[in-house]
Amino acid sequence: NAQFAGIAYLMPDPDAPEKVLLAAALLESCWHQGYLTELIPALEKAAKEKCGAKSAWAYLPVENPYARRAFEKAGYALTSVLSLPGADFRAYTKEL
Repeated sequence: NAQFAGIAYLMPDPDAPEKVLLAAALLESCWHQGYLTELIPALEKAAKEKCGAKSAWAYLPVENPYARRAFEKAGYALTSVLSLPGADFRAYTKEL
């Protein structure tokens, strides 16, 4: 339906514009319904067409196995771990 489900955006790396960060935040009521699985290919397509991206990456909270599974299913691979005070993130990347 046409109800608001969340927000997604693309952010080219300022030092390497051919690399694009994919980010999405979905309302909790939309979790576990396949939105992210459908959104990832759309974001990749926009990254290639609008930004000229050759690769994409995403930071995923360690405590979110569902997002990790969606990105791994889309072909992303774990490349590093970012530890911040109070939160750890995994960086996943993919060549487009």
